[in-house]
Order: sequence, then C-alpha cells, then structure tokens
Amino acid sequence: MSTQQQQQQQQPKGHSRHDTALIHGLTTSEVQQLSEACIEAKGRAYCPYSNFRVGCSILLTNGEVVRGANVENAAYPVGTCAERVTIGTAVTQLNCPILMYDVEGKSTVMTLEQLLPMSFGPEKLIHD
Repeated sequence: MSTQQQQQQQQPKGHSRHDTALIHGLTTSEVQQLSEACIEAKGRAYCPYSNFRVGCSILLTNGEVVRGANVENAAYPVGTCAERVTIGTAVTQLNCPILMYDVEGKSTVMTLEQLLPMSFGPEKLIHD
C-alpha cells in the first residue's frame, strides 16, 4: 500500500464543521446550531426495537431549525427515518444543504436531490 493510500485511510470521512460551513455558505455558528439540534432531536426518537436513536435537523432559509427523529412501530422493520420526518415537516422550504452526522460527530452533506434521487413532483403526474 502506498503512503498516499495509507494517509487517505487514516483521514476521517466527512467534513470538519469549519469546512462544512465554508462549502455551503453556513456560518460556523449555524453548523453548531444544527449539530446541537440533531442531538436534541435524537433524544425524541421512538425506537424500542432497535434502540438506535437518530436525530436530524434542517436550517430553513428563514433561520428556523426543523428537527425530526426516527420512529419505529411493531411492524418492524417498518418505521420512519429521522430524515424523512424532518423533510416531511419542512417540505415547503428545502433550499438548503442537508447535514448528516455519524456517532463520532463527522458529517456528510447532501442536497435533497442527492438524498432522494428518484423523487418526483407534480410535473411527473398525469393530468386530465
């Protein structure tokens, strides 16, 4: 294995919070606010079967932060993921990057189109 490959394996996945802020035009304070909102939302998760709590937050263009958490039911594995709950709550204002954090606090950033590449809207429906 080359030195470059070893260095790439040692580098953590995701962006630092500072890089995330710069890449997506967010302030470091906004990224911190989103991270804290994810952690807070995670505490609201209903996951009695998997015990795997997930929180999600979205910063709307008006500055409001929308939170969501995963919800499981007895028809496991049927449940609702945190991202879906949050997007469903904020569906009218999604002109923003979606930040996802892992258990180590590392983030991945996606657009709604990247997260839901096969989604469709009214233009895809048949009209009479």
